[in-house]
Amino acid sequence: MNKLSSDERLPLYQRLRDSLAEQIANNRWRPGEAIPTEAALSAEYCLSTGTVRKAIDLLVSDNVLERQQGRGTFIRRARFQSSLFRFFRFQTEAGERRVPESRILSIEPVAAPSAVSQALGLVANAPVIRMIRLRLLDGQPVLAEEIWLPRIRFQALLDMDLDTQGPLLY
Repeated sequence: MNKLSSDERLPLYQRLRDSLAEQIANNRWRPGEAIPTEAALSAEYCLSTGTVRKAIDLLVSDNVLERQQGRGTFIRRARFQSSLFRFFRFQTEAGERRVPESRILSIEPVAAPSAVSQALGLVANAPVIRMIRLRLLDGQPVLAEEIWLPRIRFQALLDMDLDTQGPLLY
């Protein structure tokens, strides 16, 4: 039996939705792959099929899952238009979409400070990459970010000539 978040302020269907979304993000199922049936998820989580259906409905409305009549429920393949800046949707008052850009201001290999080591689950002073990135909308800065990445997984960033990459979406 899988456990749901213990945050009892949230209804069960929302906790299940969050759990399924996390598993999708962690590649338990790949795009195009079917998720278990409502009955199987009901048994796995000891929840009613109505609760499971409501959680799946939320993921369908979020365009994470898609139902196919007679076949099942599948992980939706990302579409550029719908996945692009899912968390950063910008529109003018007239509904015109605006796409933000990113500019890397600095990127450097460093030893992880203790807070970063802890947050990333790394040993003290582990090799990391510190990136300072600027987000722009219509060429104007709207957000500055400090990003810490485990060097072992992101070494390729240090080897790239980021100046030749052009404006970055992410």
